[in-house]
Amino acid sequence: MVANSLNSCKRFYHSLNKSESKIERMYKNHFLFSCLHIHPIIIWLVFDPSNWENGLIWYGLFITAVLFVLKAPLYLKRPISMLMILLAIMINEYAFSAIPGFEWLMPILFIKIIYGHLVKEEPYRPIKG
Repeated sequence: MVANSLNSCKRFYHSLNKSESKIERMYKNHFLFSCLHIHPIIIWLVFDPSNWENGLIWYGLFITAVLFVLKAPLYLKRPISMLMILLAIMINEYAFSAIPGFEWLMPILFIKIIYGHLVKEEPYRPIKG
């Protein structure tokens, strides 16, 4: 989660480089990269298979949030991503009962991808002096 918020990571994911491999281009496709995060489905299938539908619902909510942020104009991406994270926290707390021990999963996944990965920010280097 922290790595996705680093300036160097944001520079990599939000820059164009003509000599990139297919894998690097795939990682820079924000929608495809987000779709690869099937953690909710796997966690519910493994740790609470009787409620596996919750994993699908969470994955659907996650992809919906991704689409909202990707479709937003640049100046609204940060506030919309924060709104999506807030909604995820509220849904996690009040709408679904999380798997014991995995209460952190969905809020952290939203913070990691929705804010850390999808929101382009201009990186600044520290001023030496």
